[in-house]
Amino acid sequence: MKIQKSLLALILLFFQSLAFAHCPTSFKEEGACLMLDNNMIFIYDSKIEHNGPYKDFKKASLIALKNSKGADLAFKKVARGIYKIETSEAQAQLVVTVELDKKIKELKLNLN
Repeated sequence: MKIQKSLLALILLFFQSLAFAHCPTSFKEEGACLMLDNNMIFIYDSKIEHNGPYKDFKKASLIALKNSKGADLAFKKVARGIYKIETSEAQAQLVVTVELDKKIKELKLNLN
């Protein structure tokens, strides 16, 4: 019985780590993953069971983007959970600023 409980705990830990294994940058407060590709930011569900490809934040807001040099970047929402960065330069690294409950959080996002 003790071995079964230990095995069950190990399995749960393994699958919990897999839930964020595919996630380049996680925003756990919203249960979301962020991915950067072709000057687009994609936000999708971080659960093992994906409820769809992309999702919007429910409580948080994406309020600012900065490139690797610290310069502000303009962006616009083009679809549910997809933001286009308004620049012709390819972005390989960003700092994404998110606001949730009047608290600011910065996430580093790298090209995948």
